[in-house]
Amino acid sequence: MPGARRGVGQLWRRHNCSASRVAPPAELTTCPTDRAVLGLVCLPTDQLVEEEVPAMLAALPAGRGHGRGRVGLRIQRLSVPGGDAVDASTFATAAHHINAAAAHLRPTGVVTALSLSCTSMSMTIGDDVVKGSLCAEHPDAASTTMAESVVRALEFRNVKRCAVLTPYEQGLHESTLSLLHNNGISTPVHMRLDLVRDVDMSAVSPSAITACVQRLMHFARTAEVDLDGVLVCCSALRTCEPGFLDALEAETRVPVVSSQQAQLWHLLRLAGVHDPIPGFGSLLRS
Repeated sequence: MPGARRGVGQLWRRHNCSASRVAPPAELTTCPTDRAVLGLVCLPTDQLVEEEVPAMLAALPAGRGHGRGRVGLRIQRLSVPGGDAVDASTFATAAHHINAAAAHLRPTGVVTALSLSCTSMSMTIGDDVVKGSLCAEHPDAASTTMAESVVRALEFRNVKRCAVLTPYEQGLHESTLSLLHNNGISTPVHMRLDLVRDVDMSAVSPSAITACVQRLMHFARTAEVDLDGVLVCCSALRTCEPGFLDALEAETRVPVVSSQQAQLWHLLRLAGVHDPIPGFGSLLRS
C-alpha cells in the first residue's frame, strides 16, 4: 500500500508538470435573457417556498429548460430577530429588515416583480410599508405582497362569498377575515387551526387540509349558505403539490385559491407573463 500511494503521488506530479492553460473557444455561446425574473423575500422558517414555487414554474410551458422565454426566480430569507412565532410582535421586529433582504436579490436591476412571501406578515405590517421596503433597491420592479395577491386572485375568480381556512391563532385569523371583508368578500364559514409556528403549519398534511375544507363545505350546505370560492390562507400550508388544488376544486365545484398559488399568479401577471400553468388549480390555468 505505501508503494501504491507513492505511485499516485508521482502520477499527479507528472500530470501537474505537463499541464498547460487551455484557451477558450473563439466564440462563446450565451444563454438568452430571461423574459422575467421573480424575487421573493420569505421568512427564515418557511419550509415550502423552494419546493412549491419552482415546481409551479417548471410546469409553465414556456418556461421549461434554459431557452428563451424562461422565467427566473430569486429567493432571499428575511432576518427575524423576534423568534419563530407567527404573530404580530414577531413581524414588528422583522419589518425593519425587509429592505436589507430585498437588497440581496442580485444582480441589481434584473428582478421584474417581487413580493413578501408571507400572508400574515404582509397584512399585519401593511402593503404600502412592505412594498416601499421591497422596491427601495429595485425601483423599476413591480411589487406586491402575498396578502394583496390573495385578494386580487379572489377578485379575478369573481369570489364574493368565501369559505376560509387558516392555520393561525385567533388574532391573525380575524385579521384575515377583516382583510377580505374590507375588499368586499364575505366569509360566511371559516375555520382556524390555532397554530403559531411555521414548522407546525407545514406539518399539516394535504389530506388534513382536504378534510378541513370538506367540513367547511358541509357546514355551508347544512346552513344553506351559497359559496362561490374557498381560500386556504398561508404559505406554510401544503397546497401546491401537483394536482392537489385541481382535486379540491373538482370536489367543491368552486374555485380554490391558496396563498402560494395566488402570489405566483400575481407576480407573473405583474411581470407580463400570462401563460397558463396546468396542475395547480383554475387560477393558474386561466
